[in-house]
Amino acid sequence: MKQILIITLFALLGFNAFGQTGIRVFTRLNEAKFKAALDGKLENQILISEVFFDSLDYKKPHELVISFGVDSIADIEMDVYLLKDQVREFQIMRKSKIERNSAKIGRKIGKVLHIGNHDKEGVLYDVYYLEEKTKSDFLNN
Repeated sequence: MKQILIITLFALLGFNAFGQTGIRVFTRLNEAKFKAALDGKLENQILISEVFFDSLDYKKPHELVISFGVDSIADIEMDVYLLKDQVREFQIMRKSKIERNSAKIGRKIGKVLHIGNHDKEGVLYDVYYLEEKTKSDFLNN
C-alpha cells in the first residue's frame, strides 16, 4: 500500500515538473539588449539579451514591458495571455520604415516658397517589435 502511494505521489510530482507556464523574450541584435518588467516588477537591472519568466498564473493576462538601453528605441508594452502549461517565446526584431512627409522645419521653408518637391521626402527609421516564436500544437509552424 505504501509503495502504491509513493509511486502515485512521484507520478503527480513528475507531471507537475514537466508542466511549465512562462514567457521567454530574447534578441540576437546587439543594439537591442533590454531590461524587462512583468506586472510592474523589474526583472533585471543590467541590459540582457534573454529573459525567462516561469511559474506564471495562466488565469490572468501579464503586462510585459521591454525597455531598451538606447533612447532612440521606444519601449515595447503588451499584455500576454497564457494557456496552462504553455511557454510563449518572443524574439525582438527590427524592421526599417520610411515615414513620409516628415521633413525638417528648414525644408518646410522651401515648400512654402515652392522650391523643390518636399511632399515626397521621407525619413528612414528602425522599428523594434516582438515576433512570436512559440511553436503551436494546432498550427503547422
